[in-house]
Amino acid sequence: MQVSLCIVFYLIVCLSIFVTPVTLTAMTLERYVAICLPLRHPELCSLHNTQKCILIILTVSSVPCFIILSTFFAAASSSVYTQHKLCSMEMFVSIPWQNHFNFAVYQFYFFIMSITITFSYVKIMKVAKAASGENKKSTWKGLSTVILHAFQLLLCLIQLWCPFLESAALLLMAGWVERRGEERRGEERRGEERREREKRRGEAAMTQ
Repeated sequence: MQVSLCIVFYLIVCLSIFVTPVTLTAMTLERYVAICLPLRHPELCSLHNTQKCILIILTVSSVPCFIILSTFFAAASSSVYTQHKLCSMEMFVSIPWQNHFNFAVYQFYFFIMSITITFSYVKIMKVAKAASGENKKSTWKGLSTVILHAFQLLLCLIQLWCPFLESAALLLMAGWVERRGEERRGEERRGEERREREKRRGEAAMTQ
C-alpha cells in the first residue's frame, strides 16, 4: 500500500483504538458521579457538559495519533510518501527512539486510564456494599456486576498493546524467516561441499 494512503488508514485506526477506552473511562467517571455523588450528578452530567465531554474525548483520543505521526513526519524524507510498503506500526518507525517514544505514549494512556477506572470502581464497590447493608446476596450481586464491568474495561484497555504485539510478531516472523534462510543456505553449502568431496574421490579413484 502507498505510504500516503496508509497514513490516512493509520489515523482512522489509531483514533478508533484510543476513542474506545477513553469513552469507557468517561462512562466510568459518570457512573462514579451517579453513585458516589448523586446530588451533583444532574449538575455535572447536564446536556451542555455532555457535549463538552464528547469534544474532550475526541481531543484526548487524537493527541497520541498526531504525536506519533509528527515523529514520523520529522524523520521521514519526502520520497517516502510515494513508496509502497506493508501498512503496519513498524512502517512509522525509522529510528529506534521512535519505537520507544510510541510505546511510552501508549503506556502513559494505559496507566492513566487504568488508575482512573480502578479508583472509580473501588469507590463504587464500597458504596454498593454499604448501601446493601446486611443483605449479602444483594451485595454479592452488585459486586459481581461491578467486577464484570471492570474486567470488560480491562480488555478494552489491553487493545492499546496491540500495535506493539503486532510489531513483536512481525519481528519474530522476520527473524524466523531469516533463520530458515540461513539454515537453507547452510544446507546448500554442505551439499555442495559433499558433492565436491565425492567428485574429488571419484577423480582420485580414476587416476589410480
